[in-house]
Amino acid sequence: MLLLYRFFSGFLKIKIMGDFPERLINKCVKNNIVLWNIKYLKNAIVFKVSIKDFKKIFRIRKGLKIKIEILKKYGFPFIIRRYKNRYGIIVGVIIFILFIYFMSGFVWNIEINGNKTVSETQILRECESLGIKIGVKKSKLNTKILAEKFLIDSDKFAWAAFNIEGCVLSVDITETKNNIDVNVPSNIKAIREGIITKIDVTAGNCIVKVGDKVNKGDILVSGIIENSFSTEFVHSIGDIFATTGREYIIEEKFNQKIVKKINKPMNRSAISFFGIRCPIYLGKIEKNFIKKNYHKDYLLSEKIPILLFKKVFIETEKQNFVFAKEDLIKKAQKKLKDKIKADKIEEYEIIESNLEETKDGIILSTSIKTQENIACQDILLFDSAK
Repeated sequence: MLLLYRFFSGFLKIKIMGDFPERLINKCVKNNIVLWNIKYLKNAIVFKVSIKDFKKIFRIRKGLKIKIEILKKYGFPFIIRRYKNRYGIIVGVIIFILFIYFMSGFVWNIEINGNKTVSETQILRECESLGIKIGVKKSKLNTKILAEKFLIDSDKFAWAAFNIEGCVLSVDITETKNNIDVNVPSNIKAIREGIITKIDVTAGNCIVKVGDKVNKGDILVSGIIENSFSTEFVHSIGDIFATTGREYIIEEKFNQKIVKKINKPMNRSAISFFGIRCPIYLGKIEKNFIKKNYHKDYLLSEKIPILLFKKVFIETEKQNFVFAKEDLIKKAQKKLKDKIKADKIEEYEIIESNLEETKDGIILSTSIKTQENIACQDILLFDSAK
């Protein structure tokens, strides 16, 4: 802030020479004249001083045999003087500064922090329903009240806070661990067939035991607890682990169309100025180009929404390709691993794997065994007509 003030008020780099130049420095201190970046040379002293204080130095140097030399001039007043006959440049600079000041009163970037299962798109949609969106005036946003409304309107979040820094509004959230109300009676049912290996139930009536075989949809823990005096309805809580089996069938063809690069990658850039994106390249990207990667940099600061977007496009075309049997098997095995990973299975054992070669390609059939939590909440429904 001090540097900005000195720039707009203007300052000078001064060199003083003569008999005992330190005396002038002492007089400056006594008269509250601010000097900075003071350097002592062999027969001189160099320092910086504001325009206002420089005028005072001439009044207090009387009686001293000191020579004063201006080495350099800094700041806005000297820039204006240099371009005083070029009114267009001066007016343009003033308009630009006023524009930046005006645009800084709006939100130009929204950051989401803390979400794990709820998508950013869904959170932004809920924010927009409260009036929080790109381009909204910061003065219109009461972040504390909006955070309270955000929690009231959604049961997916346990805590939320909105913070504004510069032109960036950050949405910090904590998701609820379970969207089901713990006061609602429920059973726990099986989401998959298996043989139970471990039971960890903290609420409800467990009706299965280790070693039992269960089918998909079977009730594992009942939310109805009966005794000789009454019937109690509770929200069942617990985890039931079981050994389960899964089967995957992967089919691959010998003849396939593949996407192949045919030229060197092309770099394309665009500048985003307060939400308005302007390409800084000529021509357009044809349909046979695919985007390889995407990167953005803040040109000034994350608080000022002036960004440079960089994209790399690769020209491609689809070509017919005939896979060898060995390559096709490797491709099928990779696809199998990707499917198992997509099912969030970390440890498993392959029980059976069969490879069948057909006229057009291969079929890989694989059966695996794994340990997983098969417990799933099932709300108890009551017939109000009875």
